[in-house]
Amino acid sequence: MKYILADHTYDAALRRIICSTSMPGSVRITFGREPDFFYGLDVQGKQNQTLVALEDGVVVGLGCRTIKPVYVNKQRIDLGYLNGLRLLPHVRRRMALARGYSFLERLHADRCVPAYLSTIVEENHEAISLLTSGRAGLPRYEDYGQYYTYALLVGKKPRRVSGCCDGLTILPGHQTSMRDIIDFLNTTGRRRQFFPVLEESDLGTSYLRDLRPDNFHVAIQGNKIVGAVASWDQNAFKQTILSGYSGWARLVQPLASRILSLAGCGALPQPGTWLNVCYASFLCVDGDDSLILERLVDALCTKARFAGHQFILLGFHENDPLRNAMQKFLTIQYRSRVYLVYWDDGLNFCQTIDKKQCPYLELGAL
Repeated sequence: MKYILADHTYDAALRRIICSTSMPGSVRITFGREPDFFYGLDVQGKQNQTLVALEDGVVVGLGCRTIKPVYVNKQRIDLGYLNGLRLLPHVRRRMALARGYSFLERLHADRCVPAYLSTIVEENHEAISLLTSGRAGLPRYEDYGQYYTYALLVGKKPRRVSGCCDGLTILPGHQTSMRDIIDFLNTTGRRRQFFPVLEESDLGTSYLRDLRPDNFHVAIQGNKIVGAVASWDQNAFKQTILSGYSGWARLVQPLASRILSLAGCGALPQPGTWLNVCYASFLCVDGDDSLILERLVDALCTKARFAGHQFILLGFHENDPLRNAMQKFLTIQYRSRVYLVYWDDGLNFCQTIDKKQCPYLELGAL
């Protein structure tokens, strides 16, 4: 077995690997990358590399290394993200993984970033045990807490709103200066560790593929932006397929579907269904005001309902105070663990990261 960097000649093989492997858990999810694997990779970083494992010239595994500017300790820095690790069952042996990380370490020698983030589905016990073992030359995987993905059921009717925010108005992004929105996101977002640095020039590029100013929702209070979020529809290049239910989810799915249908929310999707989802991206709220977040999410639901989306996907670190507001919505939770990944040369950098500052991971780029 050998590892190389993939180019577009491997596109079909990469898409085959991605769609043939599902994420373990009570709700099993498979991802599609039609019509081009690299379209979905573009939104993950500004510099992207895909490693492929070849056995007798056939692609049997892959992994991705992406780099983008984020805020760490409120300062801009380039940071990496390791994702998309897939190995076909017959090559899931320790040496195959060791060779892959040895190749990755050689790529890391470019010193473009000091460290990486990575996420692993919490129920993927095999991957967590192996990658955090520190064996076979693996880098250190430092646990950085839980990450919650909420699949919010859009439903057919808006929810009944409780509580009020005096003088708060929610506007679509095209009714506000895009420069003001970007300035707000950078100014407020830097208070979260790893919030992505955004530039107005990013719009219209492959990095923010299919994201337009009118996809943003902006909360205005006293002529000031106090919150913002984007509804990012990535279905044209990144698909989500419900592979099936297992365990408790398989037992409750029929009854839950009937109850949800009676409540006007629609039944839970059947296994094999392609889910029409959108991402709540670049979520920022001044002062972590949960009522502002609720109004922004209500606006997302209205837009999603009109567009025919079944679910809105939102992501929060376990320490994010905004996460508590999700109790007001009907959601399905999907938990992962966040890891800070580094070799010896990244130790000093990782020790300087302020652990008291709440992390933010952009779900639309994971």
